Amino acid sequence: MKALFGLAQIGLFIFGIFEAVQGRWWMLLLCWAGAALIGFIGARTLRNPNGLSQFANSGMTNMNTAGKLIDQGNYPAAGKSIRLAVRDFRTGNDYGLLAVALPMQAIIDAHLGETESALTALDHAQDELRKVHSNAGESVIQMQTYLSELRAEIRSGNRDAEGMFLHFTRFQENLTG
Repeated sequence: MKALFGLAQIGLFIFGIFEAVQGRWWMLLLCWAGAALIGFIGARTLRNPNGLSQFANSGMTNMNTAGKLIDQGNYPAAGKSIRLAVRDFRTGNDYGLLAVALPMQAIIDAHLGETESALTALDHAQDELRKVHSNAGESVIQMQTYLSELRAEIRSGNRDAEGMFLHFTRFQENLTG
């Protein structure tokens, strides 16, 4: 499938050059735009053997960076990094990873005093959990319980990001075994 997308892109690229030689520059731009669109569609639909999209690697890097920035106490930069991770996971339809990144975003938002944004992130995490495959049953139930606990902490006005993040990392470690 990956090869088919690649061949289509190469074909459009070559056809665009041929059209430019014929004096139809607008066709060159149209073909190249089509090749870019095929590349974007391919990146969204093709998955590696673990079932993750091409965007997942970038999202994981951004998520790890956010964790390091939280450890350093740089919450504004961590917020930017986790938002990039959330964007990557959304773009790649990586629902399970998105359900993990959104609580991290909620913790950062709560620390920065953005309670409504934090609660919205938790709502989105709940929505993403519904999209996760049913074979992750016990993990999904544990994650829903954790999200409820985190929601209660944020609603109570807790802005201790270090404590909430420590609880978050312990939860992840218990979840993955």
